[in-house]
Amino acid sequence: MSGEAAVDTRGARSSSEARTGEELSIRLPHQSFPVERIGLDIGGTLCKLVHFVPGEKQDGSHDGGLIAFAKFSTEKVEECISFIKGKGLSSKARIFVSGGGAFKFYSLLERELGVPIHRVDEMASLVGGLNFLLLRVHRESYRFDLESDGQLQDPLVYADLDDKPFPYLLVNIGTGVSIIKVNSCTSYERVSGSSLGGGTFMGLCELLTGETDFNKMIELGERGDSRNVDMLVCSTVKK
Repeated sequence: MSGEAAVDTRGARSSSEARTGEELSIRLPHQSFPVERIGLDIGGTLCKLVHFVPGEKQDGSHDGGLIAFAKFSTEKVEECISFIKGKGLSSKARIFVSGGGAFKFYSLLERELGVPIHRVDEMASLVGGLNFLLLRVHRESYRFDLESDGQLQDPLVYADLDDKPFPYLLVNIGTGVSIIKVNSCTSYERVSGSSLGGGTFMGLCELLTGETDFNKMIELGERGDSRNVDMLVCSTVKK
């Protein structure tokens, strides 16, 4: 078991069983009862949601579950609220919210969801969440090992859960960027950062393409060809 919420992390690993509109999930094969908690991080750009999805066998009995993730534009936080209400997630769950939106949308969340909203420290949640992944979930972290010729090793070398990752640098890219030195599960400090981040990306995308939806921006980036805008060696040499 792990933490107050009694999450059974035995055999926990990333799963491709993402529900419609959600991101990849973490499979908890031995979870014997629901985790009645919802986590929200509402930043200046995106609203990120994490919740538990119980698994069921064909006979209707409980069969583990998923820690599922979803994201929404902060400008459309009502869509996130509708998602929570539509899935009936708020009927029993305790809701924990971090980020600037925990204050900006506090009254809206409490009114629409009809349950108390618990505001939590963003940095503490961030460090705690990453430590959970590093120490409890298989194949969630890997290292880059350069071979003698300078090429990246293939396949990737995944970290063992018995390996203690401390100390490490956590680089959190949100609307801005924060760099946090994590010394242990309880000791950490912000050592640097930048105002350039996701907010800059979205602003440039809107100016260049007119698009305002984050997911559509990502799709455009996947279809685009960086060679059309990058300065290459051939660009400086006359043919």
